[in-house]
Amino acid sequence: MSSSISSPITYINTSVSNESIPSISESPIVPKHRVDKPLIIVTKTDIPAQETKKEEVSDKGCAKVCRYILIRSKRVFEILTYFRLVVAIALNILIIIDIISIRQKKANLFWMEVLTQVINAEFTLLTIISHPKRIINLPRAIKIYIASRKIPYQQNELFTPNIKETQKNVYKNYDWYLYEATRADLICSPGKLLVILLIWNLGSLAQYGICVILWFFPQQERPLEIYAILIAIVLTCEILPIPLVVKQYKKVIIAKGEK
Repeated sequence: MSSSISSPITYINTSVSNESIPSISESPIVPKHRVDKPLIIVTKTDIPAQETKKEEVSDKGCAKVCRYILIRSKRVFEILTYFRLVVAIALNILIIIDIISIRQKKANLFWMEVLTQVINAEFTLLTIISHPKRIINLPRAIKIYIASRKIPYQQNELFTPNIKETQKNVYKNYDWYLYEATRADLICSPGKLLVILLIWNLGSLAQYGICVILWFFPQQERPLEIYAILIAIVLTCEILPIPLVVKQYKKVIIAKGEK
């Protein structure tokens, strides 16, 4: 018995025409998402720029350190000057009232002269340190005082920019000088500033006069009356402004607390 199985045969056409395949040149492959990253170029010129910035920062740091050391050393120097001055004055007084007795007259005169010259040198040194600021700010104080005769100093906003700049320059040298505050009674009046600077400059000039007498006149030929008057002027001019300055310092502290 023979059976015939008939199965359908499917013919697949494997021949593909060239027209159905697109060429590479006709349809290029383009990505869906394209991100253009910025190109960072590092040149050698950037490195010296960074180094110069570091050098500038280090230079500023060195300047601050040097300024701090200078201020601290100046204060220490002033403290030592005051200490030597007090010791010399004390020894001079002890010799005058004969607690430290020196029997020989020549030796007595010698040590009196030595201590007198030491005291004068210390006062002169302090004057040389402080007098430049005093003489520079005296014309400024006169300028502020003249301007305040036209405009009340309590109304500082009415002053011209030139006068305000002058006030700032005075404040840079004397931080007790308060020219702006919420309360008018805390402001340092132009008259007070002018009086303080006039007294200080008068004391400095008197100190220079003492130097002339002690350095250019022999001990036996010195004009004692003029010498005594100059000493009185120097001591008065140094002591008299102290309460005014201290009081003004307290006002500055109060003004800072109210801000």
